[in-house]
Amino acid sequence: MPDLVDAVSCPKCGGPLDLAAGEVIVTCPYCGTASRLEGDKPFLLRHSMLAARLDRDAALRTIGEWFRGGVMKPDDLQKASRVTALECVY
Repeated sequence: MPDLVDAVSCPKCGGPLDLAAGEVIVTCPYCGTASRLEGDKPFLLRHSMLAARLDRDAALRTIGEWFRGGVMKPDDLQKASRVTALECVY
């Protein structure tokens, strides 16, 4: 991130923080403090991406478990519904 900042230090211990492009939260390697990065001006980081934590099968299993349990859901929710599409949204 050399175009945006020169150096960032930990707000708790003052240790230098190593930043990678696209990071919004950084953990101090010296004291373990997690900090959210903020700037004076809003900016757009291009080419930043978060990896999905669930694959298609795991997402369908999670949805199925949600359909089966809980209160305030119709008794026939699992039988009367179906997943038509999956989309990863952040």
